[in-house]
Amino acid sequence: MDKSSEAGADMHDMGNEESILKSVVEALCKTDNGLAGPMRRDRHELPLPSRDVVVDMVEALRSVLFPGYFGFSEMNADSVSFHAGSTLDRVQHIMKEQVKRGLCFVCNEHGDHCTICDKQSLSITHTFLRRLPDVQRLLATDIRAAYEGDPAASSPDEAIFCYPGVHALTNYRLAHELFKLEVPLIPRMISEHAHSKTGIDIHPGASIGESFFIDHGTGVVIGETCIIGNRVRIYQGVTPFFSRVSDCKGSPSSRASASLGTQYQNCETYS
Repeated sequence: MDKSSEAGADMHDMGNEESILKSVVEALCKTDNGLAGPMRRDRHELPLPSRDVVVDMVEALRSVLFPGYFGFSEMNADSVSFHAGSTLDRVQHIMKEQVKRGLCFVCNEHGDHCTICDKQSLSITHTFLRRLPDVQRLLATDIRAAYEGDPAASSPDEAIFCYPGVHALTNYRLAHELFKLEVPLIPRMISEHAHSKTGIDIHPGASIGESFFIDHGTGVVIGETCIIGNRVRIYQGVTPFFSRVSDCKGSPSSRASASLGTQYQNCETYS
């Protein structure tokens, strides 16, 4: 084949490639392909929440909940307040925008600018931020439970740095607060990111008391309807959905938790 023929063949192939790409793009962008709901933009032009932005937001919150352990490590007692303030200032702007996007996605108002979602996202963000001290307190009990419940733990610091259960619980406790505030999409995005990182699947709607310890954790699934009391320890491979795991305060309901522990062989309460 001479050069002119080769050039003609190349041009023909390029034309075929463009035609193929055009037809694929048209097929992917059709509104009758079963994705009309998720891909809808008929009510709002605001984009959906960004998974990457939400993950970055959670990591920023982790650095505030555990100052010096995550994020900026060159920190002392004098700089903690400055770090927390500057980080939370950034987080509140990010959260307001992402919450607004989630709200607008399920909102029935028409138009590009929904004042209802604007006001609601600001209120939700402020309420969430006010709850962070309580989240930190609960996580402190979880960390103590991990340290005291695992003979291999050398210190609470090791639990914070290294334990997948602590990582997953941090995401869960943040997501749970947003879930209680009826934020669409974002709580599941937060919990599923932890699931992908740790193998521990905790639905943000589950109710979990203080001093909760997940040892190892691979394969643990805690469903939305699960209610777990205080001072409960779970090992790998447990799926306590549609169940109630009570605390061990000696109440009659504690017998149910003992029964559940026997059933799964990897779940127990402790004093």
